[in-house]
Amino acid sequence: MPKNHMPELFLMVLQFTTNKNNPSSSQHFPRPKIIKCGNHSAPCKNQWTIFWSPRFSDIIYIKILEKSHFPSDVPKIYGEHHIPFRDPSSHNSTLTPHTQQNFLTPCPGCDLHDSFYIGDVHPHCIISYPSNNTISIHANLYKKNNNRFNNIFLVHKSHSELRADVFIDYNECINPNFRHIEKVIQSPSNINISQENFKLIDTILLPNSFHNSFFSLTSLISSFDRLEFYTDGSLLRYNDSSIMGFGWILTSDINLDAKFSGKTIDWASSTKAEIFAILTCLIIQNDTKKITKNQ
Repeated sequence: MPKNHMPELFLMVLQFTTNKNNPSSSQHFPRPKIIKCGNHSAPCKNQWTIFWSPRFSDIIYIKILEKSHFPSDVPKIYGEHHIPFRDPSSHNSTLTPHTQQNFLTPCPGCDLHDSFYIGDVHPHCIISYPSNNTISIHANLYKKNNNRFNNIFLVHKSHSELRADVFIDYNECINPNFRHIEKVIQSPSNINISQENFKLIDTILLPNSFHNSFFSLTSLISSFDRLEFYTDGSLLRYNDSSIMGFGWILTSDINLDAKFSGKTIDWASSTKAEIFAILTCLIIQNDTKKITKNQ
């Protein structure tokens, strides 16, 4: 790797996900338009919105039926809950989650239903939610032969892309400074690692609580000319949830006990598990070492 050159993959991660100098809050997500304050609600047509559910760790899709802005309450939306729909006729195993079409269909009923709603009783599952805590999306009726009941809708963005946006928005709503957590300022000079390693760890990894352990690992292997690592990643699916695990261990000298492991439930896949294992291994290296990776 040429000196002072950062791989394109690192640059992409830095620009779009974890750079504290370029947080995702600058995207200014669109919100449903708020109606004037009054004692009456206003009906809506073909308006959609989404929000993050920490309980389900996923998006909640709503087709807005009414909006309210009562003097004693925050602006709210009332809508029919929709859930992802898998169309067997359009299934393509070569598509990634980002390129798959995002279909929705009305929820047949779940415990998110607001039993206090007194409007249209035809929808089986109605949800009310503060308008300013949701993001507007675009969806249209899916005009295909298998949609004879007109109850399938096509969202203009993929589920994975919207999930990332909504998760960021949710965290900013509950903690506006979640990407700017204060930490003790470190420098390469007082932890005995190179400027390149320091920059990679400091700008790519979140949360900041991981930094010190990675600084220590980098310093620990700084005297090695050749390194050999074993990396591994796995994906465990249980009912509707998935957990991605990843990690590595230094096999050049097992007496050093240099290793790392982690897990996440967000955007889990077996491929990403392997990528996380390799990335968290590479960022503690410098360009003068010869590296061997085993799986």
